[in-house]
Amino acid sequence: MSFVEFIPFKSLVCSSSLSKEAASSHPFSACDAKEQTDEALILEPLDLPFFSSENSSKSRKTERNVGAIALSDPRISKRPRNLPSKFKDFHLERKAFKKVAPLPPNSSTMNKRISPDSEIVSKQKRQKPVDVFLKQFGVQTPVAYSGSITVDPKCEEALKKAWTSHIRKHGTSYDTAEARRFIDCIESMTDDASDSYAEKYEVKTSNNPLAGNGLFAKADGEGYKKNQVIGVYTGLLTFAVDVEDKEYAFEWPETAFAAFTIDGKAEGNALRFMNHAPPEKANVSSVEFFYKGKPYIVFIAEKAIEPGTELCYDYGPEYWIKKGIEPQTLL
Repeated sequence: MSFVEFIPFKSLVCSSSLSKEAASSHPFSACDAKEQTDEALILEPLDLPFFSSENSSKSRKTERNVGAIALSDPRISKRPRNLPSKFKDFHLERKAFKKVAPLPPNSSTMNKRISPDSEIVSKQKRQKPVDVFLKQFGVQTPVAYSGSITVDPKCEEALKKAWTSHIRKHGTSYDTAEARRFIDCIESMTDDASDSYAEKYEVKTSNNPLAGNGLFAKADGEGYKKNQVIGVYTGLLTFAVDVEDKEYAFEWPETAFAAFTIDGKAEGNALRFMNHAPPEKANVSSVEFFYKGKPYIVFIAEKAIEPGTELCYDYGPEYWIKKGIEPQTLL
């Protein structure tokens, strides 16, 4: 005896070869043999709570598989629903979804979505690069302004080892007032030169006719007191052997960071415009400082500096030896 596959339809029609008695005695007796004719036997399945009878009656694929023809006016079972108590407050809801027509390939809306100016692109990526040197200091230069040190990825591991070696020898004590001033400057400097340190100096034409621009204490500012922090030199921290032109480079000889240099040629802050002066005329000095895994060069006022005074420091004899000229020629 063959029996049609049981599927939760409202109504199905089976082959008339199945008798009414056979259908009622079958294990799936939930299908009631209501009426038998020469054409078909009408069966009613269980009224299952987890199936939508409306959707089931529209399943053309299943109807073709069982060779059934859906009735145009299917009857709904009057059988009571005895659901488990845990489903007492359970309800199925059908939500209507709004259909959105596809956009034409050449529509302006589609073009806007894939445009770099689209809202899906972050605001940071849409922002045009700001020439900080021009905006804050009135200097036209291809150098990118940077308020902090940029570490070259290829020297990160070596930098960590150098820091470990430095800590073993010197420790990490920052209890002095000088160290706290240096740290405040390092953590305060910004990439748009809006920090309180950058606001105290300006870039103008140097008093030295052989030099170009120079760094000055702002004419309308307060100047500097002795030992006051002027700023931290910034740029690219990389291996010294990889820097051929060291015009704007600083190194830390005789330290754990002797293999590194900070190069301010392509990026840096306004301190790169500070010119040379012999020791007796220099009003700024440089100090080595090490903090949070990085070496720094901090500039401080060697003496009290009046507003409008050009800031200069001694480049050191090695700088001039490498250039092959006498420092006096730039005085």
